[in-house]
Amino acid sequence: GGQACFCFFLQGGGKRSFERAVMRLSVVSVGGREVASLETKPAWTLSDVRSRLSEVTGIACHRLHLLHGAAELPPGEPLASLGIVDGSLLTLVVSPPLYVLTGSRDGTAKLWDVQTGKCLQTLAGHGDELTSVAFSPMGPELFTFSQDFTVKLWNMDTGDCLRTLEARGSGGVGALAAALSPDGSTALVGCLDGFAKVLSVDSGECLLMLEHDAHVPVAVYSSDGARIL
Repeated sequence: GGQACFCFFLQGGGKRSFERAVMRLSVVSVGGREVASLETKPAWTLSDVRSRLSEVTGIACHRLHLLHGAAELPPGEPLASLGIVDGSLLTLVVSPPLYVLTGSRDGTAKLWDVQTGKCLQTLAGHGDELTSVAFSPMGPELFTFSQDFTVKLWNMDTGDCLRTLEARGSGGVGALAAALSPDGSTALVGCLDGFAKVLSVDSGECLLMLEHDAHVPVAVYSSDGARIL
């Protein structure tokens, strides 16, 4: 989820008029690898450059941020009016995408793009309504917790189910609440039988059983993962 940076140089154009001048734009990575070669014009705005770079790289326009020196380019201003001339250096920062994960009583979870509102993945496979969903802090994985007594681990990019963990309480009762540890290694499940269970995400093994006098509708980790509530 970090930010990727690229640099590009504006070259060419000569002494042609402002309207017809062409600036050759080479997009390179910080390490010097060329990403794209574009022809731009002094009258282009941030939107024009973003649009062309999006076509070449396949990265959505809203994730592309351009800097001239230490200042981010404002929208609507011609490149020339911002002091960008032949040979200028711009920096392209690609921000990570923003997602929302939702769980439904129909047993499915959906992954959404925050900027566009588009549904990217529908995760189906549970036999009952979901009680909780979570992003893994360790990689592109998603967790869903259901009243069908299971916790499922999903690949965020493909929507494939990678692993299913049993979260059944004693006597076959289901789970009311669930949470993922800050490091993504364990899952905490609160059950109708008055027990909270800590499960290993890798093996599915129950590592710890915590007993209450009644059912457990809330289960959370502390921010450092050292305590359970």
